[in-house]
Amino acid sequence: MRQQIRIIFSILLFSFALCQLSAQTPNERQARRIFNTSYNMVFGKEGCSFSYNVNIIGIYKTAGTIWMKGKKGKYIEDRLLGWADSLTYYRVDKKKKIVEIHNAKSPKKDKYTEKFKFDLDDFTYHIKNYNNDEFLLLIDIKDGAKGTIKHAKAIVNKKTLYPVSMKLKVLFFWVKLEIKDFKKGINDESIFVFPKHKFHNYEFIDKRPEEESEE
Repeated sequence: MRQQIRIIFSILLFSFALCQLSAQTPNERQARRIFNTSYNMVFGKEGCSFSYNVNIIGIYKTAGTIWMKGKKGKYIEDRLLGWADSLTYYRVDKKKKIVEIHNAKSPKKDKYTEKFKFDLDDFTYHIKNYNNDEFLLLIDIKDGAKGTIKHAKAIVNKKTLYPVSMKLKVLFFWVKLEIKDFKKGINDESIFVFPKHKFHNYEFIDKRPEEESEE
């Protein structure tokens, strides 16, 4: 997985952005209210942090902790680390001792993000009780729609509406995301600044010229 932040953003964005759909039934209106609240907690101006386990079934597994606020982000995993401000994304591979520098806005930096293509109007969605503490949100692509995401399930806490887990069917494979220790609010934005001095003995590879030439 080349860009952990963008993949997690894509999963979360799909799971929560459906709140923009027009609701027609009481069930859908309830789902919209819950989506709106959860979306604002994840992508709101206050920011958030959480630990995650991502499993692209049969392809890749990873786990770590991520901090997000607006267009800024940071993640820590056993091997990979990442810092993203609004302009530049730094990806650190501790095993290879390499730091890749990317344009934060370039879609060319990630081969997985393009897999998460969808039109918000191409889905139906509903909500039901999952257990005493959680809601289950069900999203299905409409017949004839061409999006790459075919089906999704998202579980949120009933009391806090914090996201708990998601499962997506993307093309022919499944993606699972488990979330723990979700926290709202980030006050210290210095955590998004890449600590270059900590990697002075690493090789730096600037991918930005390559990404600009491919646009």
